[in-house]
Amino acid sequence: MRPILLALVLVLSLARPAAADFNAGLQLGLNIANANTTPAMATDPRVGLMVGANLDIELYDFLRLKPEMMYVQKGASTSLTGIDATRRFDYFEVPLLLEVKLGREAVRPFAFAGPNFGFKVNSAIDTRIGNASPTTFNTDAEPLDVCLDFGGGVEYWYSKASAVVFQVRYSYGLTNVVTNPPPGATQVWRSTGVQLLAGVEFAF
Repeated sequence: MRPILLALVLVLSLARPAAADFNAGLQLGLNIANANTTPAMATDPRVGLMVGANLDIELYDFLRLKPEMMYVQKGASTSLTGIDATRRFDYFEVPLLLEVKLGREAVRPFAFAGPNFGFKVNSAIDTRIGNASPTTFNTDAEPLDVCLDFGGGVEYWYSKASAVVFQVRYSYGLTNVVTNPPPGATQVWRSTGVQLLAGVEFAF
């Protein structure tokens, strides 16, 4: 994690010219999480929390760099012969997004894409047999989950220094987060998520 944070600091120091537009913000939302698995199985989404902060740095006119730091809940549920299981993964994520923003009026639509580096905070499975109380087991998972994030949204600047921001993004997992699965168990689990976020942003 330390090399990525050092690289982020270096990028920020090089990316911002003296007269660059620079914003910072907070954001909160929902992650409608799911997974691509091998063997393929029917899964139901886990609706998790997302919360964090972001920077918004002008690179050139409409092109911007948008690093973020987010806490994100992921996972999915499965049902098989009377057994319900929910697999939970919680991460501290560092998305590094390249953003195209249109216009400098009060309403500013934007689109973005970029890699996302997730550092595992917690991983567990909740199981329920019939009507019994659920049982939770801690599980192993890869410490780093790399995803590709892309999406879009709109900013509304209600003053020169303050805006509200709404966005939708899709997160596609590139990493198989399952470690040492036993025969017959899920061999590949790649996280996905439709993410709905709202936030505030401040100009500096």
